Amino acid sequence: MAVKKFDVTFSAEIYSPERLSSEFLEYIDKKKTKRIGVCPDMGIFQDRIRRSTVDNLIAQGARQNIVDFIVKNFEENVPQEKILAEVEKMGGNPVELRFAGPSGIYHGSYNNANRKKPEELVKFIPYITHMHGKFWEMTEDLKEYNITYDKVIPVLVKNGYDGFICSEYEGNRDVYQAQIQLRRQHCMIRQLLAKA
Repeated sequence: MAVKKFDVTFSAEIYSPERLSSEFLEYIDKKKTKRIGVCPDMGIFQDRIRRSTVDNLIAQGARQNIVDFIVKNFEENVPQEKILAEVEKMGGNPVELRFAGPSGIYHGSYNNANRKKPEELVKFIPYITHMHGKFWEMTEDLKEYNITYDKVIPVLVKNGYDGFICSEYEGNRDVYQAQIQLRRQHCMIRQLLAKA
């Protein structure tokens, strides 16, 4: 087999709208291979909407009250179909309807029963090749505004994960700002590891 000959491992990224599915692990076990693994993306633990996303929607013509309604309901785990129906009743414009729909707010995140809890990673740990440390906005107090790193890192450490978390910054593309954000993320992860 070529992958074995060349020491290649395939790793499937688990990122929204994909789910943490045991079927994938069952496939790996069935094939009895160490050449296939998974790469969870921290974005699956996003539980808040990026502030830059809200700013962009307003600039595109979305109304603040409707955007606030969508965000509030998302953060309260209201199902996407219900939010979209309410936005339609409110006379949502195309920008607002897209944001409330499956290609908007719910595409890049989990919601309601589908929102992931860090403990769900435990059974995946033996199969993880590495993780994507997604981040958009590191605050001055060393927290990622959108993702609950403080809940995920302790679960990983407690359950024996000792692999890589690759920083994946998807925020402001200004080089200076990106350097600040990256430094903050590394400081945050070091602090969380020290506490775990």
